[in-house]
Amino acid sequence: MDAEQPALDGDYVTCHTGLAAFPTPKVDIGLGVLRPGMARLAGHIADVAITWLTPAAYLRDTVIPALRAGAESAGRPVPRGRAFLSGDMPELAEQLAEYHAARVDEIVLNVTGVCNVYGPQVAMEEVKKLLVGLS
Repeated sequence: MDAEQPALDGDYVTCHTGLAAFPTPKVDIGLGVLRPGMARLAGHIADVAITWLTPAAYLRDTVIPALRAGAESAGRPVPRGRAFLSGDMPELAEQLAEYHAARVDEIVLNVTGVCNVYGPQVAMEEVKKLLVGLS
């Protein structure tokens, strides 16, 4: 209701009040991106471009230029890029370096599979190992 003051004059109920303004966090709009057309659209309307197992070189050479083009045509900032990675510690370190060079802004560390199979304690230990090993 964003500080609106609605008025209701009904047969049985009359109400002329509303909710006080309340600060809320910004909600980012994310759009899944695979091909250049979707990347241009994301650049035009989204805050975050989300990819799934997309090679860093494809992001660098194809997706990010299309994001830029869409953002420029709309007079907006280029959306942040988000990528999902998988692999063991050396593979993740190599992939992180490639995505960093491709200017990806966010990487998702997802240990849901570990949690589902081995439990939350083991999943948290994996997160700790990843954060220490990749820092």
